[in-house]
Amino acid sequence: MSQIWHALSEGGWKDPELLKLLLAKALGYGVLAGACITKLPQIVNVLKSGSAEGLSPLSFELETGGLLVHASYGYVNELPFSAYGEAFILFIQSLYLLLLIYRLARIPSIRSTFSIGLMAAYMAAVYSGRVDSAQGGYLFN
Repeated sequence: MSQIWHALSEGGWKDPELLKLLLAKALGYGVLAGACITKLPQIVNVLKSGSAEGLSPLSFELETGGLLVHASYGYVNELPFSAYGEAFILFIQSLYLLLLIYRLARIPSIRSTFSIGLMAAYMAAVYSGRVDSAQGGYLFN
């Protein structure tokens, strides 16, 4: 990113390829900013009402797991955070909603323990380096 700013300061703003790259970066970070507030209204509604009625635990388990795989794929393949950060931010928000659903809907503890434990084990494997890009790609695809 510093190379882009350096090129722009040297008159590179006339180069269409550089402008395309800058626009792509700006859009990537714009998507990240939008991801930060995507699930906030739903979180606020659940907290205000004190109820998770109408929210499917299975739906949130699948969404949260999918977002975890997506974010870990970008991490394992050393992509720029602007490429996979949206998935990571949405994962955190979905995980929080899932925990709220478990608590408010009185989901059996065996189910919630298994689901969260599976995600925690996968995260530990990814961040300890036990999942390589081929394995991450297999799950991602």
